[in-house]
Amino acid sequence: MFALQLFFVGVVLVFIFIFNGLVMRRNQLDRLATMIAFLLERRRELAGKMLSELVVPEFDTLVGALSFDHELAVRLENTEIEDASVFADFQSCNSMLQDKLQEYRQGAEAYNKALLAPPVCWVARPFKFLPRELF
Repeated sequence: MFALQLFFVGVVLVFIFIFNGLVMRRNQLDRLATMIAFLLERRRELAGKMLSELVVPEFDTLVGALSFDHELAVRLENTEIEDASVFADFQSCNSMLQDKLQEYRQGAEAYNKALLAPPVCWVARPFKFLPRELF
């Protein structure tokens, strides 16, 4: 009887460990996505200072914002920039953005793989943990 109780306690502890790990990874990816969105917004603001005719559309996803950001970077490379400090800020945001993107991609790939692994998927499915978008 004691062995059965100990077994159930062990199963519950493993469940809690897996669930908390999934929540922690999901929250970490959400924080990274928020940082990426912030850096993209900052780069759009800086580009607006350098390009007076810039019209910024609304974006529903980070993929659209990243695509627009790439177009902005190409456009700014081919434009004469009057304020070098604003362009330097734009470039420094780019290096931070690339670091955060790499961190997000690695984390999202690991998270998505973990959701498919047998012990984790038994916990993930009932609680509707969904794979993260890769971009």
